[in-house]
Amino acid sequence: VARHDSRLRETFLEGLAGDGRVTVFGGGSEVPHTGVVSVAIAGLSPSEAGEALERRFGVLTRIGLHCAPRAHRTIGTFPHGTVRLGWGPFTSERDMARAARAILALARGA
Repeated sequence: VARHDSRLRETFLEGLAGDGRVTVFGGGSEVPHTGVVSVAIAGLSPSEAGEALERRFGVLTRIGLHCAPRAHRTIGTFPHGTVRLGWGPFTSERDMARAARAILALARGA
């Protein structure tokens, strides 16, 4: 399960790599992770991004402060928060690549 989670995270992050309009929050690959990642898309509030991801691309997310307002103060995303994506054992690498493409499309204004 940990290897699967790691592959999904890598697929997602590789899909976003090099685009300065998307900020990914969290440690690098040397830090153990769970099956979630938070992002911010320049020019869009988390609520706008989350709605567009669901409506236009069928990608479900959670938006906001995620019950951690102090953490969001620390990373500079308070009071709006971030867009959080999560995955599990039935999520595929294709699903994660698709989610990354959807986020890039929003970041590019498409």
